[in-house]
Amino acid sequence: MTVRVNKDSFNLREKLSELERPIGLKGSELMGAETAQEARDLVSAGRKNLIINGELQIWQRGTSITANYASRPYTADMFRIYNVNSGSGATFSQSTDVPSNEFTYSLKRDTTGKNGHSEINIPIELNRTGSESPFVPGEIYTFSFWVKGDGTDTSWINVVRPRWSSSLTGGTYITTKVIKEYSGSGNWEKVIYQFTISPDVPSTATYLSILIGRNKSHIGINYWTGFQLEKGRNSTDFEHRSYGEELALCQRYYFKSTNGQGSIYADNSNNSGNVGISVPFPVRMRATPSMTLPTSVSNNVHNFGLNDNSYTGGGNYGTNQDGGRIYFTGGTQKTVGTFSVLNSNAPIEFSAEL
Repeated sequence: MTVRVNKDSFNLREKLSELERPIGLKGSELMGAETAQEARDLVSAGRKNLIINGELQIWQRGTSITANYASRPYTADMFRIYNVNSGSGATFSQSTDVPSNEFTYSLKRDTTGKNGHSEINIPIELNRTGSESPFVPGEIYTFSFWVKGDGTDTSWINVVRPRWSSSLTGGTYITTKVIKEYSGSGNWEKVIYQFTISPDVPSTATYLSILIGRNKSHIGINYWTGFQLEKGRNSTDFEHRSYGEELALCQRYYFKSTNGQGSIYADNSNNSGNVGISVPFPVRMRATPSMTLPTSVSNNVHNFGLNDNSYTGGGNYGTNQDGGRIYFTGGTQKTVGTFSVLNSNAPIEFSAEL
């Protein structure tokens, strides 16, 4: 049996010319990639932002905090204030002034009445103390964010300083660089900064810290949002995570809750001024946390059937990374065994921050 196959003719010259179509530098790099992972890295595909809460969705401690040289508090989760000079300070608060509807909130800094020399500290945890991981020595990383001034501050300068660190006030700087002098337009502007990871991480380092601030004092208002740190030379579109995922990431370091319950325990009689409370954690915390108890809050615990009670002292009796176990003392004598819960006005704070 004979099989005959027919195929339409084509112009060989035209087909050859198609091979010369421009594909650009990045296209050439992609065509030369030997593995799927190499191709993904070239276009910064997949999960990429190493900064937690970079779009400032989570504010467990509250949406307005006044910082001074001594206090150095957290504002939005994972963002700690570092006032570098005596007398410096500012009010940091949540704002809806944003560069586009891509973002919901920004971090507002108001230094009115203060020395404006202050910085924001953003930590990225290392996988192991003294190790560069998840960073790769010799590789370039790109840090980007949006910033806006009040239209009057033509002199202030953003300084981005990445460093290996184990505390807020110390560390080994990878590099120091003046990034950008604000134009004074009062408009949002994007800052992009690249740095190379150094291999000389100190043996005690627990995180890579990025400090953003000023090398000049300024009295006024400015805003930040859209913080992203990614591997590679590209500043790509911002990676948005859901509110629930971002909250869980933040709660590994800090958790605030009134979801506590327990009972009055014995104190050499059938009545007692002591109560034990247990608080489950939604995620395993980074380390066994420190606690801040609401012992200064009146009516901080409700004893069922016996009304509210005010406990003035307390402490930890077995808190670990998975849950808090707390005792309160100094309350009015109530019946042993009475079921008790934290009141909504009396949250316990658990901190395992870097």
